[in-house]
Amino acid sequence: MTKGFADIHQHLVYGVDDGPNTFRKTCAMLQMAKQNQVNRIIATPHVVPGVQDFDRDSFMKKLERTRSFCEHLELGIEIFPGAEIFYTEQTCKFLLEDRVPTLAGTGYVLVEFSPDVSYQQVQAAVENLSRDGYIPVIAHVERYRCVVSKPRSAYELKERFNVRYQVNCSTVIHGKGVLVNRFCKKLLSDGLIDAVATDAHNVDTRPIRMMEAYKVLEDQCGAAYAERLTGLDGGLVFSCPRS
Repeated sequence: MTKGFADIHQHLVYGVDDGPNTFRKTCAMLQMAKQNQVNRIIATPHVVPGVQDFDRDSFMKKLERTRSFCEHLELGIEIFPGAEIFYTEQTCKFLLEDRVPTLAGTGYVLVEFSPDVSYQQVQAAVENLSRDGYIPVIAHVERYRCVVSKPRSAYELKERFNVRYQVNCSTVIHGKGVLVNRFCKKLLSDGLIDAVATDAHNVDTRPIRMMEAYKVLEDQCGAAYAERLTGLDGGLVFSCPRS
């Protein structure tokens, strides 16, 4: 496989959430991914288990059409199923029943919360997912006030559980205010961030900017860590199937 970035959080597949609403727009995102040297994408539509219906069959059919487009144009991009799961009381049940996908068929689960979630709620979600054999990947960890305002909480969660933290490319590139910038700088300096991903929804307002984020990370954290964060070293979730 040609060396390239891995994007584990991208709203690529059309017509399933607030990402692209047409196949043409999905194709445009793939072209942008190619320009950014992304060669592995996990398509992660929003899923709210037990609250909003998620048509997994339709999602997979659209994903297959997207894969065929890549193959036809020889883009060299592999696309995997996944989901950005808004944690609810039904999340573990839906995962165990295979009603929502994990990240690329591994034991990793991309999970998000409301910005004002309490630390106790995050801890309970991580504990429940871990109990059922999953490895939680907290999406855009920089959005949650409970850890940003008290960074020690992020360290405690890592100490207690097998949990991963993902930060968005846009945060790396532009920053998100003093508190968030300080939080991300601290966690990056201590090696606590595990992945940087685009969370891209389109090519205009929320585009794929992996290359730009990588250059910032390389400058701030060094090449080795930047490669690990962006999957350039071939790792991330792809080397860790579910046990």
